[in-house]
Amino acid sequence: MNRTAISPNMTGRRSSLTAKAGVMMISAILLLSSLVLFQPSIATASTCSTTYSASPTYDTATMVPITITSTGTYCFGAGTYNTQITITASGVTLTTAPGVRPGHAIIEPTTVASNSNNVPSGTPGYSIILAGSDSASTTGVTISNLVVDGSKASSSITSCQSFPSGDYNGILFLNAGGMIAGDTVQNMYLPVTVAASCQSPSTVRLQPGDGIVAMTGSGFSSSVTISSNQVLNYENIGVLCIYAGTTCSITHNAVSDAGTPYSAFNAPTGIFINGAAGTVSRNIASGNNCTVASFCGVNVLTQVQATGIITVASGAGTTIEQNALIGNDGGIATFYDTTTSSNNQLQGNKVFGLDVYDGASTVSNNQISGSSDIGIAVDSDGCFDGPTTANLMGNNFNQGTYSIAPVQVSTISDPAYCTANYGGPSYQEPATVNLNGFVETVSGGTLGSCAPLGPCPYPSSLSVVNLNDFPGFHSPP
Repeated sequence: MNRTAISPNMTGRRSSLTAKAGVMMISAILLLSSLVLFQPSIATASTCSTTYSASPTYDTATMVPITITSTGTYCFGAGTYNTQITITASGVTLTTAPGVRPGHAIIEPTTVASNSNNVPSGTPGYSIILAGSDSASTTGVTISNLVVDGSKASSSITSCQSFPSGDYNGILFLNAGGMIAGDTVQNMYLPVTVAASCQSPSTVRLQPGDGIVAMTGSGFSSSVTISSNQVLNYENIGVLCIYAGTTCSITHNAVSDAGTPYSAFNAPTGIFINGAAGTVSRNIASGNNCTVASFCGVNVLTQVQATGIITVASGAGTTIEQNALIGNDGGIATFYDTTTSSNNQLQGNKVFGLDVYDGASTVSNNQISGSSDIGIAVDSDGCFDGPTTANLMGNNFNQGTYSIAPVQVSTISDPAYCTANYGGPSYQEPATVNLNGFVETVSGGTLGSCAPLGPCPYPSSLSVVNLNDFPGFHSPP
């Protein structure tokens, strides 16, 4: 399946590709209403410890930072604030002032300074709103009803930052617990010229520019609810929950990267759980596409796809359910973990609806429709010692068309391929699919030496499951 260094400390790899914005938005609205994904209203503060006014202090040409070191409710009146906010205290709420409609208080700095060190890399982090720090735990932080816009500050990021978080974030909870609810986080990207200079096989899915990030360092734990937000126009990841010790509830968010120019430089992801644990439910993720011809393509084992939802080595109990994935390269992809993906709507995702890669996952009762290359992909690359098992139960393929296969199982066991791409040996790493009780195991397969992330042929181990062979399933008309 797709390859990219998804995490420096967890096994390298992956992501997913394309769709028309107008058609996609119409489809999204229909699915939103059917899945009850519309955002509930988030109450504004009734009383405020401190109230900020945009004028005259924060609507100037010079960015004026705000640092909050005491518990309390900090309210923002209507207006645009040229500020960068750092929260180091527990029990802090940032929200709109009484009488201010949600979305009318806009945090839009013209520059951003480094206000944290990333964990575990220690590289500088640049966040428009930072809650917590890399050296202490913070709890009970709430950020609601604000607009966080990175479009002006992007010009102050003049070089590539390093993975994992992208290091340029709209809202970052760092060793911090609490809630991010009812916010709009948008335009988190680098200048196009800088983004172009960041492009390489190791960074094609790892460029700076993330919307909402929850990150926990070694020795800490945090629980974050990320609910009813809009995350739009990000260069890298819309919502990221990363590292063991982090637990996220990600629900009722609308995450879309449609219409940005960054598909030419990398493969964005809508919602990403990497090493953390969590539930991802009732979200919509759309427009995550990659057009980098040298990296991205339809081969799920050897190329990259931009994807709506990805999990990598996620914690026990991670579930993906009742989400709408529309017009991405790939809908849902799970890597190196044990997850459950159920009752999701997957519509018009170009390369695949779902992908189980080097893990043991259950995929059940999902609706796959529209035109895709593959309905469900099951993959094992043979470069890491762990078989793939996919339990596929009750999924509906009837409204889809699949140019390659409704279900495709593919594996590699090839030293030349693994050495060139991962610098290590190969293993007999079979992939087993259980399709409503029919069990098939595929192993072996050769490719030879292929450039990292470059186009490669499909392996010789390819197996296509014809749904006409199974009661209750039908190939597309």
